[in-house]
Amino acid sequence: MGWGYLQTRSDVQDETDRLGIALAAPRDMDVLRQGLAVGGTTVRNRLCALPMTGQDANRDGSPSEFTLHRYRRYARGGFGIIWFEATCPEPGKQRPGCLALDAGSTDRFAWCVRAVREANPDARLILQLWSRADLGVPVWERAAHLAADAGFDGVDIACCGGSSLHVHLSHMAGSPLEDRARPLRRIVRAVHTARPELLVAVRLNAYQAQAGGFGVDAADYRRMDPSEPVALARWLRDDGAGCLSVTLDSPNLFDDPSHRSSRPIADGLTPHEHPLTGLARHQEMGRLIRDAAPGLSVIGGGYSWLERLAFCMAAGAVEEGALDLVGLGRLGLLGTPESGLHGLLPFLAADLWEPGGPVGHRPAGDAADRAERLEI
Repeated sequence: MGWGYLQTRSDVQDETDRLGIALAAPRDMDVLRQGLAVGGTTVRNRLCALPMTGQDANRDGSPSEFTLHRYRRYARGGFGIIWFEATCPEPGKQRPGCLALDAGSTDRFAWCVRAVREANPDARLILQLWSRADLGVPVWERAAHLAADAGFDGVDIACCGGSSLHVHLSHMAGSPLEDRARPLRRIVRAVHTARPELLVAVRLNAYQAQAGGFGVDAADYRRMDPSEPVALARWLRDDGAGCLSVTLDSPNLFDDPSHRSSRPIADGLTPHEHPLTGLARHQEMGRLIRDAAPGLSVIGGGYSWLERLAFCMAAGAVEEGALDLVGLGRLGLLGTPESGLHGLLPFLAADLWEPGGPVGHRPAGDAADRAERLEI
């Protein structure tokens, strides 16, 4: 699927009008240069590299040379926040190739953090803690201590992508939100109390577009009901979270026929809606959360597919209050230099920064010079 026919701001406006949706108007990218107070720290700019699992960890779950290579490249792109991928807080329960944190791997994580900081001293580094298993609060507390010892600025208590915490939110039909959110809230409070200097973040799937999913309309899973995500965001802020990274599913009517009756789920191969519709949903959710939970910084997504227009569209969303920072993700965008513009986008972001910033100076005028200088 490709949407490369959207080449200009006018193209986006025409398509928005055709679809009958409301989107923040594209703006000049100056706002993306601006710093921001997030929790108890300051982020240098409004760009965040989202957690994308590379499955290239060592067998013990520690970062490998390949892992470091990816994150050092993100750092050279000048991102204000670099969000390290899913890391199991209890070693031995991680999936093959995925990161896991324990006392034995802390030094290796510290090695990776030091190298990333050498490439971008100003970046704020967040480690995502993610698990499919129900783990006790002490396990999460221990992982937060180890992350802080390794040099991370914050930890993400992941509530997305099939994590046990998100399962609690979405598959306890009939239970009030207070009960479903209790495990997540206990962990956030405990981590904030144990290491108050850490930025506590939550990556939340605020719209799990399937029957019985979190954030869906009870009568039609293809429609979003933001009431519970908004209430949860307010509670998380009160519990000590300083940042919420919002991710949303995309309703799909064309999933594999063998799955439709048993699990009508989003994100099949062929979307039934235009990606701009999904982006409008992202902006609506972000705006509602920001209005309801002042002081909780919101990272919005859904911009990567816009390619060359991603930054100006994200700037418009920041200006109009739909998000505080823009998250860019997917390995095709951030991790594959062979994929042309996609692979170069994190480094093209360096065009936004003034000389003397974390990348040292503005990139040369063509992709070949950038690639040579940045060793990609």
